[in-house]
Amino acid sequence: MTDTTTAKGVNGTVSFDGQLVTITRKGIGNKGAKTIPLRSIGGVQIRPATMLVNGFLALSVSGEVGRSSGGVGRLQDAANDENAVIFTKKQTAEFEAFRDAVLAQL
Repeated sequence: MTDTTTAKGVNGTVSFDGQLVTITRKGIGNKGAKTIPLRSIGGVQIRPATMLVNGFLALSVSGEVGRSSGGVGRLQDAANDENAVIFTKKQTAEFEAFRDAVLAQL
């Protein structure tokens, strides 16, 4: 059985069980959970957080067009992207471990 890697961020939680990535959001206006098969993930982008600015993790999903042209490049774009989760500096290590787990399986 594969261990699940999970990272909890500012606007959601991501988890990876070796086959599926699940992005879960709570709160008003959020649609719950989105599950993405590993074979549909083309890449993982991470923008590190600093003491002053949050970072984000964004998944490139085959067949989906991102909300911003040219991909997610700014924190504002990540806030509106259903395939991105924002995190603080204290949460950086969790998101780097998540990214590494996904990339190891791609």
